[in-house]
Amino acid sequence: MITAIAFLLGRERREDKILHAVALFAPGLLILALAGNQFVGISAIAPPKEDANQAEIVCSVAWTQGMAASGMLGVGFVVAVAGLVWMMAHTVDGNIRLNTKEGDTQDRRTLVHLGNFLVFVAIATVSLLLTRTALGYYAMMGDVGLRPPTGWNSAMWSAFAATTVVSAIIISARTILYYRVRGKRLRGEWIERDESTVKRVLRRAFLAGVVVLTAGMALVVPLHSGIVAQSDSVPGAVAAFFAMALGMLLPFMIFLFISASVPGPDFWYWEAIFASKERREVATST
Repeated sequence: MITAIAFLLGRERREDKILHAVALFAPGLLILALAGNQFVGISAIAPPKEDANQAEIVCSVAWTQGMAASGMLGVGFVVAVAGLVWMMAHTVDGNIRLNTKEGDTQDRRTLVHLGNFLVFVAIATVSLLLTRTALGYYAMMGDVGLRPPTGWNSAMWSAFAATTVVSAIIISARTILYYRVRGKRLRGEWIERDESTVKRVLRRAFLAGVVVLTAGMALVVPLHSGIVAQSDSVPGAVAAFFAMALGMLLPFMIFLFISASVPGPDFWYWEAIFASKERREVATST
């Protein structure tokens, strides 16, 4: 899979937009592999049948590790989908130049908003699954004496609803603005120098945020699981809080960053530097 990605993206190395796909695929595949490793270890845990107290400890440890690993698995999946969407967008519109006829790209342009819609579906589905996992985790931990704060279930459902709604708004807005700028570019009305400094920083910051948070999660989740595994008792409130933060809250934050990183109106600025260099080279040669 990695070889295929490198081959496909390497064919158009002049297009800086492909860095989006590469930057998203790299931490996505890393965190998916680590999540698989985590679940292999968790599945090997077997509680003793003779000692009920020890069985509670083993099960609570496994659930705590599984909660954090579920968040890592969900993030890896969504990040990989986002990288795939950038490959789709690059395939459709990566080579569009000024004054290109609409008929030349009409049949393929639906891939862009289809891809953005798939990112939203992935975010909504994974967020729902992580919320259900969190509810099940605290229900199980309540059976061994760890009670969540009052109103915790409502807060988790509210966080899920807020993440889904905000992601839908951001992705919809970016998709609409994408086609607005695309139309200007096809008509030869697009000016590549009108991007403000703030927009340029945000364009890069959201992508960098996804990469940094995903890579950080790949480091912290195994560390958290290793610390929890050393416990000789039921994980306490601190361990449960970090399991929730890594298994639900941090993924929701990453999903919002991903929503702001799907192909949008700033899609075209990733190649502007190359177009400017080409014009300067032509002017110099003439």
